[in-house]
Amino acid sequence: MRSLRLLGFGVLVVCVVVGGVAMSSASAALPQVLPETAGKTAAITNTTLVVVEFVNAKKVVCEKATGTSKEAGMTPLGEFHINFEKCTTTAGGIKFVCTGLGDTSGNMLALGEYHFVYDALGASEMEALGIAILFLVSTTHVECAGGIVLTKAEGSELCLIAEPHVAKTLHAFACKISSTPGVPEDKVYWNDEGKEVKHGSPPAAGQWGMTISQNEESAIGGAWSGGFLLLWLSGGSNVSAAIMG
Repeated sequence: MRSLRLLGFGVLVVCVVVGGVAMSSASAALPQVLPETAGKTAAITNTTLVVVEFVNAKKVVCEKATGTSKEAGMTPLGEFHINFEKCTTTAGGIKFVCTGLGDTSGNMLALGEYHFVYDALGASEMEALGIAILFLVSTTHVECAGGIVLTKAEGSELCLIAEPHVAKTLHAFACKISSTPGVPEDKVYWNDEGKEVKHGSPPAAGQWGMTISQNEESAIGGAWSGGFLLLWLSGGSNVSAAIMG
């Protein structure tokens, strides 16, 4: 995955009901990572298999993901670099290796930007919105020899942070797919204007989150799933950080 430009899944009724109460106590500004030290970085690792699934039930599974991110000054966004390794798909009972264009066999490199946003799925007992990482994914290409032909993917992913307000060096976050193949679980977030945003393509097209097309055919929906950890760093040392609204 060579050309991702950003970093980059929710029951709508729950989001609307909870959000109507929660946004009254949330500021319009996006969440911030405290302490505010310019240029903090984070090491990214996966804690589960990473799965990219299409609405036609085809999927790519990667065993390992490692990377880094860097804040843009003192802002709730920044650059990321994640390398997905040992990626495969299975077709007809046969496993095929999947590779991003320009990457080594079995690897898919993702580059881009991440944003912290408010998310109702993380609502607490105090009815405060949770916090998620929004991945805004621009065009990238991957191919699985013999399994999935050259595929173009773009769109967005929304991954909920488990305990954003707790100060610690390691923060867990998860991207989830719903019970419907290729449809993200988390579909709604709130932007810096306090407005509800349905990320990805319209649900009428069955394309929440990512859109994926093969050999320039009509795009279909897709989504990621996986558990990850962010290890906060500043000046090469671990930092105990909290993500606050």
